[in-house]
Amino acid sequence: MNKKYGLDDQFNRNFLWPILAALLMILVDAYFMLHNMHVAMAITGVILLYLLAIIFNCLRRKEAFFDEILDMATQYGQVQKRLIQELALPYILLDEEGGVFWMNDDAKAEFHQESNFHGGISSLIPEFDETLIEQLQDKAEVTVQAEDKIYSVQMERLGFEAPAEEVSIDGGLISLVFYDKTEFFRYKTEVEDQKMVFGLIYLDNYDETLSTMEDVKTSLLSALLERKIKKYFNAEDGIVRKMDKDKFMIILKAKNFKHLQEERFTLLSEIKTVNIGDDISVTISMGFGIDAGSYAETMNLARAAIEIALGRGGDQAVIKSPTEQAYYGGATSQMNRNTRVKARVKAQAFRELVQNSEHIFIMGHSMIDIDAFGAAIGLYRAIDTVFGKKANVVIDSVPSGMKPFLDLYKNEKEIFLTGDAARAEITPESLVVVVDTNKSSLCECPQLLEQARNVVVFDHHRLGADRIRNSILAYIEPYASSVCEMITEMLPYFDENIRIQRADADCLYAGIVIDTHNFMSKTGVRTFEAAAYLRRNGADVTRVRQMLREDMKTYKSKAEIVLHTEVYQEQFAIGVCENEELESPTIVGAQAADELLNIIGIKASFVLTPYKGQIYVSARSEDINVQIIMERLGGGGHSTTAGAQLKNCTIAEAKTMIEEAVDQLMKERKEQ
Repeated sequence: MNKKYGLDDQFNRNFLWPILAALLMILVDAYFMLHNMHVAMAITGVILLYLLAIIFNCLRRKEAFFDEILDMATQYGQVQKRLIQELALPYILLDEEGGVFWMNDDAKAEFHQESNFHGGISSLIPEFDETLIEQLQDKAEVTVQAEDKIYSVQMERLGFEAPAEEVSIDGGLISLVFYDKTEFFRYKTEVEDQKMVFGLIYLDNYDETLSTMEDVKTSLLSALLERKIKKYFNAEDGIVRKMDKDKFMIILKAKNFKHLQEERFTLLSEIKTVNIGDDISVTISMGFGIDAGSYAETMNLARAAIEIALGRGGDQAVIKSPTEQAYYGGATSQMNRNTRVKARVKAQAFRELVQNSEHIFIMGHSMIDIDAFGAAIGLYRAIDTVFGKKANVVIDSVPSGMKPFLDLYKNEKEIFLTGDAARAEITPESLVVVVDTNKSSLCECPQLLEQARNVVVFDHHRLGADRIRNSILAYIEPYASSVCEMITEMLPYFDENIRIQRADADCLYAGIVIDTHNFMSKTGVRTFEAAAYLRRNGADVTRVRQMLREDMKTYKSKAEIVLHTEVYQEQFAIGVCENEELESPTIVGAQAADELLNIIGIKASFVLTPYKGQIYVSARSEDINVQIIMERLGGGGHSTTAGAQLKNCTIAEAKTMIEEAVDQLMKERKEQ
């Protein structure tokens, strides 16, 4: 520091003060030029002599002065080098190729190098990605792990400017400063592991199972189920409390919960082994809330998760965080329930909503099918005849296969509205009813959901991530064969003396026929009871069959799809519907998927239909849960009937995606 002050004194004495004195003399000379020219001329001569003396002194002292500057710069450079060399942080310089150019003492000690290391940075730190060097623009911070330590590395590109235009320096150096964050990440992991996970467990078919058992066995089964659940979670240091005869509350740490998650919740399969000589096995639904900001929010997430698990048919675990959710299990077919208590309760709640609304808009999914159409017509007729309220069915596009059913109402065209017309008439106080879908993106007119305060959902598909979230009433039963079956069950609860028209009964009956493949799949006692109710109200089997008939072009197209279908793993059929002349190719693709299940050895079928810039996938099965497969492709549906819409991909890519999803599902089934 004394050298610096000495250099400043020399500069002031030899340059600064003489220049300031010369400037003062020039000002004095200018003054005398205005008053006494003779004196001014004398002063000018003195100034010239003084300037010559200054120049001579500068030339004489230049070499000594620059020597002082170089000496000071050298000392500063040595100090800086020593500071970096002895810096208590690992410091490494890299060249443009990722080679180690230089490292300080702390870096040598940290990475066990006795002398300078000149290999690549990846050989010194195997987890360091050298592509980061190529992508580095100016500065960046990355996290790497070396042996048992975790470092936050600050990378900076050090550029060099050439001293003259004729000299060029290619490339530069990259500095790496390593900050040991091992303790930070260890504490962070400990905090994450200590977070609370709140869970709810419901026994899906507890009442149905007990109703078929002797009284002496019911208490034994209840005790065995409770013991199995407590043993499973107590092994992970969890707390289990029974809230009701078929409901349990779970609290455990995130660290232990991760272990259960990695094992894919083996309790789902273990609980089915609990039996006391009966054929019926109890299944459970689990919902867990994680990563919330408070305990109350964690509990609310768990409640939402269990609702999703039940809405998807049960026998599965759903994990819900504030940003996403995950599903485990759900491969078992839903058990039909003989009780209609839920249908009655939902019908009564719907009555109150309709009575408090002035205008009701009913819509299904886009590319409407007979199940959505029949359910919408059934609700319209009930609202119109029982409640006397104004109602409309929202339909924009009608597939060719739906025209015979739409023609039944050619004298009642006021029933139907387009999406734009509905948006013009709807008010916040209106009621929007969605049938045959619970996904907002698939609705005929999604904008209506945003314009209305009150939304009701009736559906038989499993809940997905894109479900309608602002509904005030949702009746979702994955066990049901069709939404037409659900609406048919509700009609008598609207009014015991309700009478629907023959056309309405035909549409509802057709929806059940199509979704059950002529009563061959997904049928239960309540399915046939609903069909019988519709028959008593005028549904005609022959008339419905005639309206469901196909033209020759459609039939040949289905045959063409089957002809060129590929079989994957000897049990999965994958076909393509590429007939651009068809008016409704997606419907033909779905029908072809149904036909493929009639082939011996085929357990599931997938038909891909390119249409309007997307690839529509229709999936069908008998005992394999295709809904899980379609969910992994961004779709959803029912365990035996599902679909997806793929964007920005080719047919070949779509086939590969399906095959990968099938492989993953089969692998999980083997592990369970």
